[in-house]
Amino acid sequence: MNESMDRLRDEMAKRHDHPGVQAVGEYLCRRLEDDAEIAPAFLAEGKSLTGAFGEIEAYARKHQKGGMCYVTDSTAWEVVCRYYGIPEETPEKAETHAPAQASDGEAGCLHSMNTAGGHVNHTYAALDLDTLLGGM
Repeated sequence: MNESMDRLRDEMAKRHDHPGVQAVGEYLCRRLEDDAEIAPAFLAEGKSLTGAFGEIEAYARKHQKGGMCYVTDSTAWEVVCRYYGIPEETPEKAETHAPAQASDGEAGCLHSMNTAGGHVNHTYAALDLDTLLGGM
């Protein structure tokens, strides 16, 4: 498990400027802490956080309409799990590992794609701090 965690963290350090790689890495590190049995998946040849995020982007491109696409967190994590060949989480476990959700339950990234397939801009769902902090 330590070797897998080190590999994830090493790539996160190398790609510190890429928020998508960071989000995928944080998610997988939390999953690995809870389930050591998935550790070998992160050592597989040709698998990387960059590749996993690339799969999310490919999914988004495939499902775009009018140059726009939206990928919810749950869909993104399903894509990442398929990429690594690890089991998807049960809904209650996913809630503890996923980034904070907006109050409407649909957190994610809205991408505007240009004709070359590059990102024009990103709009992320806002956090509802009242919900996250339990109305403190």
